[in-house]
Amino acid sequence: MKILFDFNNEVEKEAENPMARIPVVIIADTSSSMNGEKINTLNSEIENFYKEINNNSKNEILKYSLDLAVLGFKFDTQARETYPTVVNKFSVMESQKTPTFNAFGHTPLGSTVNTAIDMLEKRKEMYKLGGIQYYQPMLVIISDGDPTDSIESAAKRAIELSLKRKLSVYPVIIGDDGNLDNLQRFTPNKISKRIRTEDLPQVFKWLVSSAKKVSESSINFDINVNITKDWNDIING
Repeated sequence: MKILFDFNNEVEKEAENPMARIPVVIIADTSSSMNGEKINTLNSEIENFYKEINNNSKNEILKYSLDLAVLGFKFDTQARETYPTVVNKFSVMESQKTPTFNAFGHTPLGSTVNTAIDMLEKRKEMYKLGGIQYYQPMLVIISDGDPTDSIESAAKRAIELSLKRKLSVYPVIIGDDGNLDNLQRFTPNKISKRIRTEDLPQVFKWLVSSAKKVSESSINFDINVNITKDWNDIING
């Protein structure tokens, strides 16, 4: 009963914000292979991303419409296993604290994508209960290696939602080590990208500009083609 009460309170609180929401999940690979320049650059660029939205008056609308969740990986020292972890739960950017990532453990990408989809489905339920309009959800995956768990069910779910135009997935692999085909399995569109570490800023700049385009569009207007075209302009490493 308490869970229902808390959920209803959340719905009422969120419904006070009249802005249509842009639900976005960022999955950040925090496995050991990201240690060093990659994780440092990721931390620097996600900090810039938060500042660009919260401190730039040109992006004022995004402070209240971009509804973001951030996921990473957490290594359990006792079980010697790595699990998905919610770094930042869903909230509009005005309420968010900038995350800081540490690199350690493996790459449970399949279970993390499943967690992201579960969170998006619950978030959409909250929107509907609160009468909150929302745009097509976006999932951005930033990784540098191959998954260490099965991605079968997560990939199937992501593909099915994408084909129904209920999700857009944008996967990025940093460096030369990972197999890009693994990330490609999460989207029916051939848009997975391999980039250099120094090109990571382009991903976050794209996310800001895309969210802005979405926020300025009609709630029923298909913006997917436009932002995907911009995505294709990001440099391949």
